Amino acid sequence: VNTPHHLVFDGLEDLPAGSPAWGLIRWLVDQARPYFRLYFLSRTAPPLDLQKHRIRRNTLFLDNADLAFSGNEIGQYFDCVHRLTLPSESIQRLLDITEGWAGGIVLISDAISRKMSLSSGSSITDALPIRLENETLHFFSEEIFTVLPDAVQRFLVISSLFEEIEPDLIVRIPGCENAKE
Repeated sequence: VNTPHHLVFDGLEDLPAGSPAWGLIRWLVDQARPYFRLYFLSRTAPPLDLQKHRIRRNTLFLDNADLAFSGNEIGQYFDCVHRLTLPSESIQRLLDITEGWAGGIVLISDAISRKMSLSSGSSITDALPIRLENETLHFFSEEIFTVLPDAVQRFLVISSLFEEIEPDLIVRIPGCENAKE
């Protein structure tokens, strides 16, 4: 094979560290040739020894800071997607709230387009906190909370009722006996 090939592994954070699949992935990393591009997408660092590849400079690592939108990019996004030029205070507010997280910017953008007229960028700044909160809550409930084990969900719901969490008290609540774990 002498033509470029791209192999993408997504959601690696869901693959248990002891899974035999990691052996295959390690083998692919070690056998990779210049015409193969391997992409590892994960919310956590994969259990691979990638230091030698970093040293050889044949890998590229991107983290949240690398992927974050700048203020200029937020402005360009709204201009391109909504044909709206946001005032600088709205852009700064979006940057402060989302820390440049692309998903947060898209959630806000979608919420704004559904809830209010985009004819005036100045009213957006006032609407941001509630819009982000509602959209973020939906995102986290759908994408993060529902995939957690039932015991973890139960613990999070029960412990959210308290201003401060005392571990000795939480373990006495039915369903949270293993809370210290």
